[in-house]
Parts: sequence; structure tokens; C-alpha cells
Amino acid sequence: MKLFSNPGRMGVQSRPVSLAGFTLIDIMVSMGIFSMVTVAMVYAHLFGLRYNQLVESKLGASDDARRGLGELCLHVRTAKFHSIGNMGNSGFEALEDGVQQRGNALQLILTTNQSSSITYYFETNTPGNFTLRRIRTGNLTPQIIASHLTNNFQNSLVFIAEDHKGEPIYDLSNRRVVRFILDFCQYQYPLTQVGPGNFYDRYKMEFRLTPHVPEGR
Repeated sequence: MKLFSNPGRMGVQSRPVSLAGFTLIDIMVSMGIFSMVTVAMVYAHLFGLRYNQLVESKLGASDDARRGLGELCLHVRTAKFHSIGNMGNSGFEALEDGVQQRGNALQLILTTNQSSSITYYFETNTPGNFTLRRIRTGNLTPQIIASHLTNNFQNSLVFIAEDHKGEPIYDLSNRRVVRFILDFCQYQYPLTQVGPGNFYDRYKMEFRLTPHVPEGR
């Protein structure tokens, strides 16, 4: 704002005249600041959308796996019979008495009908994305319970029978504890690459379950 004095005549006192305006430099600076603020708001909005999608995908995957793992715990606790063994091309093969009860599969029989069973097993044929799967008698299509598993721990990707002291069991005794570890390296869907070198979230879940049915084995 600039003030100019209007010269008076015949002794009449002059009065200031106010002329307000913007120069070209003022307009360019204002437009530059407005453009930067607009770009920042757009980037913040896009970041919020991407982060919201990432959170929704992780929550969705966690919720699905949580339900599957909850069913696994319920099946172990209510099973009348259970066996630890290995899943091969010919199906489930239970471990015999006298060897350490340690294998990649766990077979559960929930009723007195021993011809109907549920088998949980670890699938390790896909490098970098091991999975925990479930298959039921009469249904040849396995269901993926948890994915993106690793074998970074000694007792991961296996089911182990233990006693109440945590010692390995070598016989088919009653009331044994079933132990297994799930080590997740990237736990979300769809697959999202994060950071330089594609770093992912990682955490471990360890389970120790005991059947509650008295006549169970």
C-alpha cells in the first residue's frame, strides 16, 4: 500500500490518497505458495488412501487367519483322537509308537467315527510362502489357514507332542500337549512391497494345546 499526497490549493489542506494493489512479484509468490499447499494436500490425501488400503488388507487377512486358527484350537481341544504324522503324496501317515512325535501334520477325529477326520498340515512346496492348510475327509480341496510362514525357528512348521513339562513324547500316551510355532514374515493380502529391499512385518505365534476330552488320545 502506497500513500500519495494530493497538493491543496489556496491554503486548503491536502488529504492523502490511498491506492492499494498487488505487484507482479506479489502475485507470483502467492500463486507459488498456493500451488505448494495444493500439491501437499493432494499428496496427503493420496497417502491416506494408500495407508487405508494397506490397513484394510492387513486387517482382512488377520481376521481370516484368526478365525482359522481359532477353529484349529477348538478342534484340538474337542478332539476325541489325534495323531501327529506327515502329509505326503499318498495322504496322512501317522507316526508309530517309540519315535518322537514330531511331524508336519496333525490329524484330528472329533467324533467316534474314526473314518471322518480333519487334518492340518504345513505346505512347504512354495519357497518363500509356506502355508498352514486344512483338509477334511471327503473334500480334496485344502483350505489355507495361514500364509507367508517361514522356518526361522527350530520348531516352526512342525507339530510336536510334549508332556506337561515341555519334554518331547516318544509314545502314544494320553493327554499330551500339541505344540507348534507360526513365524510370519509378511502377513497381508494383496501382496504389497514395502520399503527398500521389500521389508515386511514379521511376528511369531506359539501354541500349546491340550485335548479336553477324557477318552481322547
